[in-house]
Amino acid sequence: MVVLSLTHCSLLSFYCQWRLPFSCQFLLFLWRDSGQCLFWIFLQFLNDRLPISILSATRTRMINSIACSFLLCSIASILHFSSADPQAACNANNTNNSFIYCDGPILTAVNELELYNDSKTFVDMAMNYDPSDVLAAFTSNFSNKSPNEIGKDAMQKFMDTYFSPAGTELLNCTPSPTDWQDSPPKLAAINDATLRKWAYDLNNIWKILCRQIDPKVNANPDRYSLIYVANQFIVPGGRFNEFYYWDAYWILKGLIACNMYNTTRNMIENFASMVKRFGFVPNGGRVYYLDRSQPPLLTAMLFEYFEATGDLDFVKEILPLLEMELIFWNTQRVAVVPYNGKNYSMYQYRVSTTLPRPESYREDIQRALLLNGTNSNDTFFQNLASGAESGMDFSTRWFRQKSAGSIETIEVTNVIPVDLNSIICYNYKILSYFYDKTGDSAQSKYYLNLSQEMKDVIRNLFYNSTEGSWFDYNLRTKAHNIDFYPTNGFPLFAECYDVLDFTIAERFYSYMERAGAANYTGIPSSIHHSGEQWDFPNGWAPHNHIIIEGLRKSGSAVAQEQAFRLANLWILENLRVWQHTNFMWEKYDTSGNIPNPGNGGEYDVQLGFGWSNGVVLDLLMSYGNRLSTDGGSTTTGNTTTGSTASGSTTAGSTASGSTTAESTTTGNTTAGSTASGSTTTTTPHTTRATPSMLQSALPTVTISLISLVASEFIITGSFTHFLISI
Repeated sequence: MVVLSLTHCSLLSFYCQWRLPFSCQFLLFLWRDSGQCLFWIFLQFLNDRLPISILSATRTRMINSIACSFLLCSIASILHFSSADPQAACNANNTNNSFIYCDGPILTAVNELELYNDSKTFVDMAMNYDPSDVLAAFTSNFSNKSPNEIGKDAMQKFMDTYFSPAGTELLNCTPSPTDWQDSPPKLAAINDATLRKWAYDLNNIWKILCRQIDPKVNANPDRYSLIYVANQFIVPGGRFNEFYYWDAYWILKGLIACNMYNTTRNMIENFASMVKRFGFVPNGGRVYYLDRSQPPLLTAMLFEYFEATGDLDFVKEILPLLEMELIFWNTQRVAVVPYNGKNYSMYQYRVSTTLPRPESYREDIQRALLLNGTNSNDTFFQNLASGAESGMDFSTRWFRQKSAGSIETIEVTNVIPVDLNSIICYNYKILSYFYDKTGDSAQSKYYLNLSQEMKDVIRNLFYNSTEGSWFDYNLRTKAHNIDFYPTNGFPLFAECYDVLDFTIAERFYSYMERAGAANYTGIPSSIHHSGEQWDFPNGWAPHNHIIIEGLRKSGSAVAQEQAFRLANLWILENLRVWQHTNFMWEKYDTSGNIPNPGNGGEYDVQLGFGWSNGVVLDLLMSYGNRLSTDGGSTTTGNTTTGSTASGSTTAGSTASGSTTAESTTTGNTTAGSTASGSTTTTTPHTTRATPSMLQSALPTVTISLISLVASEFIITGSFTHFLISI
């Protein structure tokens, strides 16, 4: 059955009801209930073929209906018909409030009226009544009115009555006195007084970012988008006022640096409870994240905790749930990749949803209006959600075209990502280690073999010996994307390569230098100036950490020294911004000497910030005996380091030109890597559609196009077959 999503039906009906006469509105009401655009064409078929007396309506009113149907179906052609039922972020199978937070008329109206600056505000609000009562009240008050007919004031009054402000279900908390200390012993070992004082300040922020979910959420879970967990946790900060999956790995690294082992264990238990309940760890702690996960780092979190505490009993308790999470990735996120005569089962970020992300609803709808045929609507929304699952929402890494404003070419589901597959390989290695520790040699060997097989596949599919790096593989182009992204270095971090070949790490660093990514105040997320937040000039804590750690853990003294240099740059960049703004930020501008937070993306840069704090604290554990803020040189043992980059780093070493949309290689052979002029640091201005612009985005030419299609159906008689199939 050809259907249109409730979201789309609502948006289109609001427009039609506002612009067109009652006859159109009445038929639209029937169509919206049936969810079948074919119903419209059927009515027009009857209007053209049957006597007027049978229709019991005037020709004039039916002509109005025809105009409305043509209009709606032309929009529908833009928004794309799905051959299956639309899939929202959450549904009746995993929550009882999906029609409030994931789809439905209230979500649509709030965003159409732009009631809040951030789409996430509404879906984080708590209901004052049960969801069925809230929906019934909305229906009773507003019936089939469009958002324009409802109006902002009436809608705001409704929201004030039936919803509470976001965040009221979360309680601030203080970690237990046995867990949090003013001067953790590991931080006290930092040599430089400025860095040590800064580390103590970051340690204090854990108390600010600590949250506990109010027990009332557990008593009435249907009234909240928040997913209840029993233990305290650390939030990233800013608009991210719930727990997030991959953020937590770097937060935990910072907690461990501060000897906060109880909080670390609590957070791991929370994530394990998600696996037990849902079969996987959601992107974050809200029901609208239940359609997607994030890079699966729970196994690595447990490994870091065990290495710090030796708590084997806890490992035994959590171990079965780590394997359960692997089942999710093995059954829901695997694609078969033919390559060099072999078929490889590889992991992908691939979310099943076909609707806008609730937390970015308005932004997704606006972007969908600009598709121009580059993606179907369902595919576009699926790729946006899949990009969010990757953690990199968004980046030219996922785009066919690398220029600014190219998000409509997003194709995450065509990409086999090197980072995700490296993490799975890492998880296999850790599971082998855990089973060895628990005395199960058979299971240990099983996972060791899997890790070895995965390591071989990563080498065969992702590694390019000419470039000296690993690269994502694109299913559409059947080639590598040889542009620089920090995720290319994930095999180093996961040690899923031949660790006895010390030159591999050195060659990777040389690749970074050639790509123009090694000489900023931090490692940028790419060399593309796209305006997306996971592109140049932004640098992010997790990306800098995985590159630094990958080089540090290698057997190459040369690579290890470069790891120190990069760590020095990143720490001093964070410190300068801290000194300039008194805050830690989620991302940083790596392009110049002036300390600035990052920019770009769907929301303002956020402060706090969980993983930024965690990475700095962890790097201070690795290099706290060498780092200095005085610009001089320090020595440890027989190793001498050069002058630090305190304030002296230049942004003059820029990305060397811009690459084309599809700079690719197949195997080790470069295939079409070209340059198209020099890059510019100016972020282009892009005019973005707003919901109100929907009115002016419907030229009469679309009516002509759909008229042609409809006439073809009728003239050829092929539409008769469609009528019978209904």
